[in-house]
Amino acid sequence: MRLLRYMGDLHARTIVHPNSVHHCLGILIDEMISIEHISAIHALIESSTKTLWAEDPTVMMFDFIHAFTSHTRNVSNISVRGSDCVPQEIYKRVSGVVELVNGWKDELEHDVYGLSY
Repeated sequence: MRLLRYMGDLHARTIVHPNSVHHCLGILIDEMISIEHISAIHALIESSTKTLWAEDPTVMMFDFIHAFTSHTRNVSNISVRGSDCVPQEIYKRVSGVVELVNGWKDELEHDVYGLSY
């Protein structure tokens, strides 16, 4: 988790290019089998910034959320640590990622269209 937070921090400081972060997210999504994968994705996104999606926010965010939520169906109730994980905890973590990305989507759309409140 710390490594992923660090990578997100490096992106937030414009040291790591968004493409590198998206590559990591793609690997985590493709290999997703446990709640730890969901937590890792959350850590990476949470420590990054909305500029992760700035290239084409609507399409990129839609594609990410679709891939992420589709792959969460493969997550078992068993942690890689061997302990049980209740479905509500998985739902809570998935919702946290989706809410964060959707919040950035709203911010980016306001930035693009010059809307302010």
